[in-house]
Amino acid sequence: MIEPAEGSSQIEDEDSDEELELTRIATQLKRAPESATFVSKLYHGIQFFVALLGMACAGTLYAFGTYEEPLKVQMGLSQEGIQIVGYLGDAGLYLFGPVFGRLTDLLGPRLSNTLAAVNLYLGYGLMYGAISLGINSPIIVGLLFCLAGAGSGGLYISVLTTQVHLFDPAHRGLVVGILVSLYGLSAFIFTSFYALLFPKGPVEQFLLFMSGVTGGIAILAAFFSPSFQQFSSVNHQLQYNQLYDDEDSTPARRHESSRIEEGDAADGRVRVAPETSYSSGRSASYHPIRAQDEGVRSFTAVGWFVHLTTDRRFWISFWVLALGAGSGLVFINNTASIVKALNSKGGHNIHKESVVMMFSLMNCLGRAGAGFGSDAVPIRKAWWLVLQTGLMAGLYGMLAFASNPTTVVVGALGIGAAYGGLWAIFPLLVTDLFGMDSFGSTWGYMLLGPGGGGLCFNLLAGWFYDNAAELNEESDVVRSLECYGQDCYQSTFGFLSIACLVALILAFQLIPHTQIGRSDSRVMH
Repeated sequence: MIEPAEGSSQIEDEDSDEELELTRIATQLKRAPESATFVSKLYHGIQFFVALLGMACAGTLYAFGTYEEPLKVQMGLSQEGIQIVGYLGDAGLYLFGPVFGRLTDLLGPRLSNTLAAVNLYLGYGLMYGAISLGINSPIIVGLLFCLAGAGSGGLYISVLTTQVHLFDPAHRGLVVGILVSLYGLSAFIFTSFYALLFPKGPVEQFLLFMSGVTGGIAILAAFFSPSFQQFSSVNHQLQYNQLYDDEDSTPARRHESSRIEEGDAADGRVRVAPETSYSSGRSASYHPIRAQDEGVRSFTAVGWFVHLTTDRRFWISFWVLALGAGSGLVFINNTASIVKALNSKGGHNIHKESVVMMFSLMNCLGRAGAGFGSDAVPIRKAWWLVLQTGLMAGLYGMLAFASNPTTVVVGALGIGAAYGGLWAIFPLLVTDLFGMDSFGSTWGYMLLGPGGGGLCFNLLAGWFYDNAAELNEESDVVRSLECYGQDCYQSTFGFLSIACLVALILAFQLIPHTQIGRSDSRVMH
């Protein structure tokens, strides 16, 4: 006689209790009166509007290229020195992603948004104070910029995680596209403020302005965020939808109809039988980690990261984002220097503000277009990554041989759209591959990729630039290393083209694991 495994009855009881709780919550939601439903929809509309404002303020690091050059001159820095300042801001944005993601998953978005507001107020505010006092250390100013970057990242991941949970999966691509398009448009918005309100500087006044605006919007986002109890209820409802895809399903019927391949429980994944997966627009290899079975919320932040690293698809996705987005960050952080270098040799007069604004506008359109297209176009989502990384590889190859800033304008348009598209597709990819229960934590860890890629690529760009630089003897104010002509960034662009080609090759491997557009994107277990 074979005895049941030890603890099996306890596990079954826990599963039964969870199913009853999910059923109870769903029943309560269905019984809500129409008046309450109308008020709820109105409130969610206000929440979404505030979320858009939050995203527009979370992307202010993209405006760094606007004031990079005057800040470099004012502080008397080399190109490598200003790269350190810019990168430390990016480091705050990406390296603190797991912290804010975990906070949002466990304690709800209200706390995360409040902490983001504090970081934004202090980061930009203290940068204003340091520069006003004549502190010219790139490390000190960069660390303060890192604080502002952490606030930006916290606001971004908290807002995104909340809205991804609140909206129906069938429209998730469009919602993510709209949200991240405002994030991409942030540089356009704040560059316009800079040109209109601070045309002659000083730079520190603009930093004080950003401190007040971004911190204030983050406080507003915290006020309109769901409470911890509301956010937990949304998570329960998502789990209910994932377990029972239609209203007539019951736990018993769903249990009978589900076909779980033998041995999958051992590796922590649930696979839908091939005929079922194809009927819903998924490949046979589509099998997200079943977060609720794994007890994700019982994992520590480090424990969940270790859990993710056992999945090969995590590392492929990680490196595609690291190489693709890291390459885009180089263009963003060096826009002013690129335009200046090419302007000086050819007698052209392309304004850096115009290039920054065009990049931001295409960044916005690329995000919105990719988000909408991922829902509407019947191709697997990873094909969008192939298109975007391929476009970036080709454009960086073209820029390597650019001799006038007009070519940079073309590059800004194409790279901006492709770079923005990456940021619209990847959150959807995370939900496809790893489920929704711990989206904030998973997406936060994924952001470590661009953080590392941005560091390596920006430092390399600064090193290439300074090696090609000539000593600027003409300035009566400050002696700094300046570079003129296409040699300044030729090596950088060539290297970035190769990096994007590697990302392209890796992206092909994700195609079988992602869903097709126009399909029901709810996870079946």
